[in-house]
Amino acid sequence: MIDTNYERTAPVEPSGAVVADPWAAESPPAPPVVATQVETESPADSRRYVAVVSEVPGVEVFAEQQPAVTRPVSSRGRDRYATDFPIMILSAILAGSTFLPWYKGPAGFGIKATGWASGTWGPIVAFLALGSFALIALRRLGVRVGLPVEESLLHEAAGWISLVGAVLMSRLRPGPQDLLSTAYGAWIAIGAAAVLIVLAGRMSPHAPLHVRPGWQKGRAGLIGVIVIGIVVAGSAVFGVTNNPKLQATGGVADPLTGSVRGKIPECAKGFPLPQGMKPQYGFGTGPTCQLVMTSTKSPTVLMGEFRTLLKSKNWTFTEQRQPGVFMITKPRCGTLVVVPANTGSTAAVGFTPCPSPGAVPTGSSSP
Repeated sequence: MIDTNYERTAPVEPSGAVVADPWAAESPPAPPVVATQVETESPADSRRYVAVVSEVPGVEVFAEQQPAVTRPVSSRGRDRYATDFPIMILSAILAGSTFLPWYKGPAGFGIKATGWASGTWGPIVAFLALGSFALIALRRLGVRVGLPVEESLLHEAAGWISLVGAVLMSRLRPGPQDLLSTAYGAWIAIGAAAVLIVLAGRMSPHAPLHVRPGWQKGRAGLIGVIVIGIVVAGSAVFGVTNNPKLQATGGVADPLTGSVRGKIPECAKGFPLPQGMKPQYGFGTGPTCQLVMTSTKSPTVLMGEFRTLLKSKNWTFTEQRQPGVFMITKPRCGTLVVVPANTGSTAAVGFTPCPSPGAVPTGSSSP
């Protein structure tokens, strides 16, 4: 397409055209040529018009260049997503769930363990959730953070790792087998991690999985390295050094039938007790017998006294990898647990029927 622009600035006066014989130079002189006056069209107006020529062979077609329209764009506006605040809330819930009870002891024991105190996975889940929260908070505040991959992929990875860890810890509980059961804190962590995965996927559905070259350069890259370094270092240090710890709860609710307070139940009499132990709660129903006691001594001192006393009374036991847990196999079968309390220690012992033949029936006194 060719655009031809021109203007007629003045009307064209009628003019005449002279028609001459082309053979006049070669032929004999002819009579004078009569000039003929030819009327032209009416005067053309002076308005601008555009002549458009298209589909002409050999002519290059081009469009008239239009000036680019510039619109003000906020530098922070395009860095905001609808899923930002939901992800921040879920990250905070996920991090806080590690300080809630993930495990609880059987009725009458008054024992619990938080996610943070469960071992390696608790700190890992906590630091991943805090890292996810920090990335969104920094971006919303206008701080540019250089990352090796898309931010949504990091949120999704934090969710998947936390979900796998929480599910594993709900099945691989610390302490002796069947001593603890999963508490509500672990289910909150599992639910929060699952929803975090979904929201992270909606944040950037088509994010490419590739490492950005030179992401660690500049001020933004330095901030990204610091954030990722804190998450990795915190997870590694606390995950390696953190050992599972059981804690005594403040009280025992819903007493069972046959329960007693402030004294030793009949089914637990005959069990060797160190000096200074104060019975708090106990019960004996059928094959189950439990006793909860408190002491002003530290857990380490109390465990040593139990160890010495049981050996002197010919009670057979084995100590578990979990500190403060004794598996008793003779003359009765049961579990002794010593955990720290607000002041001193709490000890809980529970007796169950021995699986081997010839064991002393539960509820009878030891020799």
